[in-house]
Amino acid sequence: MDGRARRRLAVALAVLGGLLALGLAVSLFPYHTINHDEGVYLQQASLLLRGRLFLHPPVADAFRPWFFVDGARGLYAKYAPYPAVLYAAGTALGNARLALFAVGAAVVGLTYLLGVEIRDRTVGLLAAGFVLVSPLFVVDAATFLPYAPVAALNLGFAVAYLRAERTGKTGWAALAGALVGAAFFSRPYTAVLFALPFVAHAAWTLGRARSALRAAIAERRRPRSRAAASPPPPSACVGCSSRSGTTATSRGARSSSPIRPSRRTTVSGSARTPSAGTATTTRPRWPCAPTPSSSGVSSRAGSRAVSSEARSPPSAS
Repeated sequence: MDGRARRRLAVALAVLGGLLALGLAVSLFPYHTINHDEGVYLQQASLLLRGRLFLHPPVADAFRPWFFVDGARGLYAKYAPYPAVLYAAGTALGNARLALFAVGAAVVGLTYLLGVEIRDRTVGLLAAGFVLVSPLFVVDAATFLPYAPVAALNLGFAVAYLRAERTGKTGWAALAGALVGAAFFSRPYTAVLFALPFVAHAAWTLGRARSALRAAIAERRRPRSRAAASPPPPSACVGCSSRSGTTATSRGARSSSPIRPSRRTTVSGSARTPSAGTATTTRPRWPCAPTPSSSGVSSRAGSRAVSSEARSPPSAS
């Protein structure tokens, strides 16, 4: 079964969950259950549809609905208005039981999405199927009580939290906070028990991020070693290049050899000839200096010898 078929099966299970809740509400509980809280939520939904939050009976102290509190501004319902808002929307669409269909479909569908976030689509389908046949879900989804609507909020919070953890997007994190806040507003104890493992995971994740940030700051403030802090030594070729340039210009010769051999010159009287004599002078080596050609050296040596003989006086013999 491919991914598209599994998604279609998940949608079918969600719709079946909504139809099951609607069918049981009509057939099994046509006059509601013996739980008087249903009347409180339906009365509160009727007040919201008329744009009112307080109930004013025609005869004071002669009529008081179940679980309504007598306040300075009138009677108001004891419970949070979240389930009443859903039932008011269903009543506005034609029948309050339409809200039961939406809640049942949402619980099954969000269970599938939670299984997908935890493992894969196969696990999501199995989880949705188990919820669909659960007697607790079947009964609660068919009544005008807050258990199934708050379960839908908690499941939505779990899906949004895990998706925010996986993708790192702020929007999913904000949605998770809004959903768990609405669940806490409706049933605080249930919301706290459900969200407690997620809060522990969030605290552990923040602790790890804080430790990593401290380690990064300490690494940045740590002094560098001498090898890393001191600049690299200048290359010998920098000085050699300037010397080689001047040498080549003055002598009028440039060689392609990267190493210049040492030049030894024999001093004999007033004439210097490049031969193997007794007195030698050695010039320093420059690694990058060009090596003059042998013909240039010999020609200059010969010209120097001729000029020195011309300047010297003739011998007595």
